[in-house]
Amino acid sequence: MTDLDNQYDTVRVGDRLREFKSSKEGKFLWKKADDDAEWAKEELSKCDPTDSKLIMELQNKVEISRLFKAWISEGIQSGDNTFQQLKSVEV
Repeated sequence: MTDLDNQYDTVRVGDRLREFKSSKEGKFLWKKADDDAEWAKEELSKCDPTDSKLIMELQNKVEISRLFKAWISEGIQSGDNTFQQLKSVEV
């Protein structure tokens, strides 16, 4: 696979991720990530400060939600950036 092939793949993945994020399933999962993170933050604010196991579990739930959204967003942004690079070379 050439570097150009890899760049086109990056653009395609970004496009697919954008389509996924806009889809019914993507919107559901995005909202689920938001809701889970919000719930975990709320639970953190009222849990026993000495319950380190619960605190770690809640922090992990927030982080997983954040990472899910970051990976989707980064994939879209990477595709957009690569598309702009390819476009500037073709001109």
